[in-house]
Amino acid sequence: MNSLWVILLDTSGSMGAGFSGKDEGPGLTETSPYSVKLDAAKDYVLRQIMGITRGDIAVVAFASQAHLVCKGRPEDVDQFRAPIQELFASGTTNIAAALMFALTELGDLSIYKYIDFVVVSDGLSTEGDPIVAAQRCAESPFRIRINTILIDPTRESIQIAVAISEPSGGATRPVTSSATLAQAFDTQASLYQAELRRQEQEEEARSRKEQEEARSRKEQEEARFQNFITGM
Repeated sequence: MNSLWVILLDTSGSMGAGFSGKDEGPGLTETSPYSVKLDAAKDYVLRQIMGITRGDIAVVAFASQAHLVCKGRPEDVDQFRAPIQELFASGTTNIAAALMFALTELGDLSIYKYIDFVVVSDGLSTEGDPIVAAQRCAESPFRIRINTILIDPTRESIQIAVAISEPSGGATRPVTSSATLAQAFDTQASLYQAELRRQEQEEEARSRKEQEEARSRKEQEEARFQNFITGM
């Protein structure tokens, strides 16, 4: 199946700080071995790229603006490594810009049968309207699902993250440490690949059904022809 997994990685200034280790919403809490949130996120993005087995992958970085870091196949992981590791934390947070960039600047999305956006951010969007942007993604013809991995959640940021993800059928995963960030990435990647397998199985089942129906129609036509010949 032709699919696209897009990581929208927050590189705003606050991602240069450490994990809070606090949680104001549902999630897991654990002491972090990473001193900087962005360093942990970059490592886990690369780890997940190495674990994805099919489709295309794109990484979009965003602060006040969004830009493409890299796009390719998972087997080409080496081309992702340096551009991702070179990212640094600076600026404000504009989730709306990231979503609209992913929707409009990643080429022809109509070639993909399944698209998964994963927003990785540590706070409230300080520019634009991410809820409106998420709604535009959800209403597009491209079957986009938006999931959010929310670092150091607050009640307000959870509400916004849920509003971003829910319209497309996505989920919000709050985390407060590198360990729970790794778990959230693992869960998201596993669900993505499981969904691809499910859709592939459905396609195979439809294809078998169509082949059986075509064979049945051919057999019926041959039988009618034989009956016609016999009756002459």
